Amino acid sequence: MTGNSPTVNRFVHAVVCGILICCIAPLAAGLSGCKKAAETHPAAVPTTAVEIAAADIKPDGSITPAGLAKVQAKSDASHLTVAFLRAPVGDAALTQLAQFPNVKRIEAYGSKITAAGVEKLKQTSPAISVGY
Repeated sequence: MTGNSPTVNRFVHAVVCGILICCIAPLAAGLSGCKKAAETHPAAVPTTAVEIAAADIKPDGSITPAGLAKVQAKSDASHLTVAFLRAPVGDAALTQLAQFPNVKRIEAYGSKITAAGVEKLKQTSPAISVGY
Protein backbone atom coordinates (compact mmCIF):
# COMPACT_ATOMS: atom_id res chain seq x y z
CA MET A 1 0.00 0.00 0.00
CA THR A 2 2.89 2.29 -0.80
CA GLY A 3 1.85 5.81 -1.64
CA ASN A 4 -1.29 5.90 0.50
CA SER A 5 -1.65 8.49 3.21
CA PRO A 6 -1.27 7.40 6.86
CA THR A 7 -5.01 8.04 7.34
CA VAL A 8 -5.90 5.64 4.51
CA ASN A 9 -3.46 3.06 5.86
CA ARG A 10 -4.99 3.32 9.36
CA PHE A 11 -8.47 2.99 7.89
CA VAL A 12 -7.53 -0.13 5.93
CA HIS A 13 -5.82 -1.53 9.03
CA ALA A 14 -8.95 -0.86 11.11
CA VAL A 15 -11.17 -2.55 8.52
CA VAL A 16 -8.92 -5.61 8.33
CA CYS A 17 -8.71 -5.84 12.13
CA GLY A 18 -12.49 -5.44 12.36
CA ILE A 19 -12.98 -8.30 9.94
CA LEU A 20 -10.57 -10.46 11.91
CA ILE A 21 -12.21 -9.64 15.23
CA CYS A 22 -15.81 -9.88 14.03
CA CYS A 23 -15.59 -12.82 11.64
CA ILE A 24 -12.55 -14.99 12.05
CA ALA A 25 -11.99 -14.85 15.83
CA PRO A 26 -15.54 -16.01 16.72
CA LEU A 27 -15.29 -18.78 14.14
CA ALA A 28 -11.96 -19.93 15.57
CA ALA A 29 -13.40 -19.76 19.10
CA GLY A 30 -16.34 -21.91 18.01
CA LEU A 31 -14.05 -24.49 16.46
CA SER A 32 -11.88 -24.67 19.57
CA GLY A 33 -14.85 -25.25 21.86
CA CYS A 34 -14.99 -21.80 23.46
CA LYS A 35 -18.38 -21.39 25.15
CA LYS A 36 -18.22 -17.65 25.85
CA ALA A 37 -21.40 -15.76 25.04
CA ALA A 38 -21.30 -13.34 22.13
CA GLU A 39 -22.17 -10.49 24.52
CA THR A 40 -18.77 -10.79 26.16
CA HIS A 41 -16.87 -10.42 22.90
CA PRO A 42 -15.31 -6.93 22.57
CA ALA A 43 -16.67 -6.56 19.04
CA ALA A 44 -20.21 -6.87 20.44
CA VAL A 45 -19.89 -3.43 22.07
CA PRO A 46 -21.27 -0.73 19.77
CA THR A 47 -18.71 2.01 19.23
CA THR A 48 -19.44 5.61 18.30
CA ALA A 49 -16.66 7.72 16.81
CA VAL A 50 -16.11 11.47 16.97
CA GLU A 51 -13.66 12.98 14.51
CA ILE A 52 -11.77 16.06 15.62
CA ALA A 53 -9.95 18.01 12.89
CA ALA A 54 -7.02 20.42 13.12
CA ALA A 55 -9.45 23.35 13.10
CA ASP A 56 -10.78 22.09 16.45
CA ILE A 57 -7.38 22.30 18.16
CA LYS A 58 -5.94 25.39 19.83
CA PRO A 59 -2.23 26.29 19.46
CA ASP A 60 -1.55 24.87 22.96
CA GLY A 61 -2.84 21.44 21.85
CA SER A 62 -6.15 21.67 23.71
CA ILE A 63 -9.57 21.23 22.11
CA THR A 64 -11.63 24.25 21.12
CA PRO A 65 -15.17 24.70 22.46
CA ALA A 66 -16.48 23.63 19.02
CA GLY A 67 -14.44 20.43 19.20
CA LEU A 68 -15.65 19.69 22.72
CA ALA A 69 -19.21 20.27 21.52
CA LYS A 70 -18.71 17.45 18.97
CA VAL A 71 -17.70 15.10 21.79
CA GLN A 72 -20.53 16.32 24.02
CA ALA A 73 -23.06 15.72 21.23
CA LYS A 74 -22.21 12.01 21.22
CA SER A 75 -21.32 11.60 24.89
CA ASP A 76 -24.44 9.55 25.59
CA ALA A 77 -22.97 6.66 23.56
CA SER A 78 -21.81 3.82 25.79
CA HIS A 79 -18.46 3.40 24.04
CA LEU A 80 -17.02 6.54 22.47
CA THR A 81 -13.84 6.78 20.39
CA VAL A 82 -12.34 10.21 19.75
CA ALA A 83 -10.16 10.29 16.64
CA PHE A 84 -7.93 13.26 15.89
CA LEU A 85 -7.43 13.68 12.14
CA ARG A 86 -4.16 15.42 11.27
CA ALA A 87 -4.63 17.51 14.38
CA PRO A 88 -1.73 18.86 16.49
CA VAL A 89 -3.39 17.67 19.67
CA GLY A 90 -1.42 17.64 22.93
CA ASP A 91 -1.64 16.46 26.51
CA ALA A 92 -4.05 19.29 27.39
CA ALA A 93 -6.70 17.58 25.25
CA LEU A 94 -6.39 14.39 27.29
CA THR A 95 -7.29 16.31 30.43
CA GLN A 96 -10.33 17.74 28.65
CA LEU A 97 -11.48 14.32 27.42
CA ALA A 98 -11.21 12.83 30.91
CA GLN A 99 -14.46 14.66 31.77
CA PHE A 100 -16.37 12.33 29.43
CA PRO A 101 -16.74 8.94 31.16
CA ASN A 102 -17.90 7.17 27.99
CA VAL A 103 -14.71 7.96 26.07
CA LYS A 104 -13.04 4.55 25.91
CA ARG A 105 -10.49 5.16 23.16
CA ILE A 106 -8.49 8.10 21.88
CA GLU A 107 -6.71 7.86 18.53
CA ALA A 108 -4.12 10.58 18.02
CA TYR A 109 -1.38 9.07 15.88
CA GLY A 110 1.41 11.48 15.01
CA SER A 111 0.28 13.95 17.68
CA LYS A 112 2.11 15.90 20.39
CA ILE A 113 0.72 13.60 23.11
CA THR A 114 3.39 12.29 25.46
CA ALA A 115 3.71 9.19 27.61
CA ALA A 116 3.53 11.45 30.67
CA GLY A 117 0.22 12.89 29.45
CA VAL A 118 -1.22 9.41 28.92
CA GLU A 119 -0.02 8.32 32.37
CA LYS A 120 -1.74 11.34 33.95
CA LEU A 121 -4.96 10.50 32.07
CA LYS A 122 -4.79 6.88 33.25
CA GLN A 123 -4.70 8.06 36.88
CA THR A 124 -8.21 9.48 36.55
CA SER A 125 -9.54 7.34 33.68
CA PRO A 126 -7.75 3.96 33.73
CA ALA A 127 -10.12 2.33 31.22
CA ILE A 128 -9.25 4.70 28.34
CA SER A 129 -6.83 3.39 25.73
CA VAL A 130 -4.76 5.88 23.76
CA GLY A 131 -3.10 5.36 20.41
CA TYR A 132 -0.51 8.01 19.70
